Amino acid sequence: MVLDERARHELYLRLEATIGTEAATTLMELLPPVGWAAHYDPCQWFWTIPDDREPGYAYWAVEMYGTGKGHSVWTLNGLEVDSHRAEGSAGQDWVDWDPGADASTNCHSQSVSVSYGGVGLGVDKQHCEMWDIDKGEDGADMSNWWRGHVRRKERETAAMTVTRLAEGRAPRNAFDFDFYANP
Repeated sequence: MVLDERARHELYLRLEATIGTEAATTLMELLPPVGWAAHYDPCQWFWTIPDDREPGYAYWAVEMYGTGKGHSVWTLNGLEVDSHRAEGSAGQDWVDWDPGADASTNCHSQSVSVSYGGVGLGVDKQHCEMWDIDKGEDGADMSNWWRGHVRRKERETAAMTVTRLAEGRAPRNAFDFDFYANP
């Protein structure tokens, strides 16, 4: 069901016909505003990693993370951070990535980090329930889905990658940040 103003108005009309104008208005005022069911706040960062030891290549790091929360009666079921090489862009080779595998756990702080050539990058995120990792063959093809079922609680997901490509080329990645919630 899509929660938009049209759907809310149709609900109001049905309530008004069933329980009367005053009661329908009171009940509608108790509903949260449209768009308030759940939220997801994703972020991404990019770095170049200098390396004089291997001429002819450039190294790039990507950090993706996000925090989501279901509100009211809405259950948060999934958060995703996902990157992949944009169609027609320069090829990338894998150097490092994290997380390296699926993991299911009780809530605890987890470091997500990558390194290359003496340079390390990392972030600590709260890991709860399931992190479902999908790493593709192409460099930069990486996703982390948080999967669970929580109400009124925040959850986080994160992934980091390092790829290399021919010097003078810059990666062109596509990013998807999705979340799923239902009443």
